[in-house]
Amino acid sequence: MPVSNQTPIVSANFGTSSVSVLYFDPTGSFKVFSFPYSYSHSIFKNSVSEADFNLEVIKLACKSFKVSLKDCDLVATAFPNFPVIDTEIKLSTTLDQVLSSITDYNCIYAGYFKVLENSGFTYTFPISEQTNSSENDATNLFGNLSIYPQITFFDDKKKFAIYNMAKMQRSQNRATLDSAKPVLFTGYSLQNFSGKNQYLSYILCIDLIKEVGCFEIKLDEANILTNLAAINMYKAGNTNVLDDRKLVSLGTLLNTPGYTECYVEGDTGTSQLITLEKEKLFFLPLEEGATAKIVVKNAVLGNLEKNIKGGRLGLILDTREKNDPQFTSQDYFEKNSTLWLSNIKEAMDGLYVYTSNKENN
Repeated sequence: MPVSNQTPIVSANFGTSSVSVLYFDPTGSFKVFSFPYSYSHSIFKNSVSEADFNLEVIKLACKSFKVSLKDCDLVATAFPNFPVIDTEIKLSTTLDQVLSSITDYNCIYAGYFKVLENSGFTYTFPISEQTNSSENDATNLFGNLSIYPQITFFDDKKKFAIYNMAKMQRSQNRATLDSAKPVLFTGYSLQNFSGKNQYLSYILCIDLIKEVGCFEIKLDEANILTNLAAINMYKAGNTNVLDDRKLVSLGTLLNTPGYTECYVEGDTGTSQLITLEKEKLFFLPLEEGATAKIVVKNAVLGNLEKNIKGGRLGLILDTREKNDPQFTSQDYFEKNSTLWLSNIKEAMDGLYVYTSNKENN
């Protein structure tokens, strides 16, 4: 438990495209600050050093927290290199080391050019700023991201290319998920939850789980996991990063390639049988806090009987073959994405209506 005479801690995670800073009070409370830019050598090299830039971002965060940096212990994280800051750092570490310290979750961190997990990562070096403009659109896209990593894209094709890189990187990672632990998504690529972008981000979460099985899934929507885990590395016991604080329950994902039968019995006594052909993505509303029992038959998974939890997306039944080369093709995405996004929206609207009616009764 936190001790009142401990020194406050400021934890900063320097990402590829932004900086997240968290102030942890000795009483156990915390505040969050996000800066939508990270140091870009190509842009800032003639005006400010990386060390000075990073220090100014932290000072700006401390100003918003109404604290002085000199009165706090500083913890900092970056990737793939150690953070560079022109001040004393109590703990300097890398993102892969932070994630490996978390044992109660399957963590998947998705950001530009990288996907990291508890036991491994895939990293693609940003494309050189010398990228030839005559090269294909994908190369130009990632070349621009290398120079201007703070860019947020709203065009579906460009977002597909960025998300597709994450999917291909995860498929190359030898790490496998433990179905006995919840899967927790975090990282910049999963922070775009406004308007249509939120549904694309949910699709990315689902697509990143390639393993066959049944998984409870959660989302670090506030992007605080890395900083809380780094604080726990610095002084174990200061904060429990595994207590679900600020985490969003998305529900339960059933990954079963091919024809699937799923019998669902709700905790209110209602039941239904769902049959899905291959290459389907189906959402059954099941609100957060609700539970259900499922009985599943699938040629790849076999037979499964399990109690599951609801969440923002409910029960997700995915019969797509995620190891098929078409799964990462743009044609496949364009052909199916409208239906997938519509299904997610309908499921979330159904949950909202159900929850609102329940609260009004």
